[in-house]
Amino acid sequence: MPAPLISLQTILGFQQAVINQGLEYNRIETPKNAIALLRDMPHPLQISLISHESQVGQLLVVTPQPKGSLERFVSEADAAIQAFESVWPATKPQIVHTDVTIRMLYETSSQYAFQELWESRLKQSPAGVSFHIKERIESMKAYIDSQVEPFI
Repeated sequence: MPAPLISLQTILGFQQAVINQGLEYNRIETPKNAIALLRDMPHPLQISLISHESQVGQLLVVTPQPKGSLERFVSEADAAIQAFESVWPATKPQIVHTDVTIRMLYETSSQYAFQELWESRLKQSPAGVSFHIKERIESMKAYIDSQVEPFI
């Protein structure tokens, strides 16, 4: 997207637009050419807008250590986009790049998560793995143990 003008007026406008969209935040950071609205509790959320010197803008909506549902995050991300568009309406927006990364951790009933995915979810035989999971993990553990001093 084109680099948005970040000024005191647009910072205040963005804060109000985020509130009007029903989002709450408990702190704000305003480094040079950027604004970040942050919420720690009950569901962490970071809305960051960066105006790069290359005349490109970046809107990031992140939930580090998510505590809510995926649907909640999608709804909040959509609200953040609506707030952005109400303050910086683009007559002809140009999206250079978009991406989404979702990382969710789940408990596993087997010793190794990959083993459970391979056998239970993908219905593959243990012999079908072209490398030995247990040996690789043990090797990685040994390497990490050799690099880190014990905590006493």
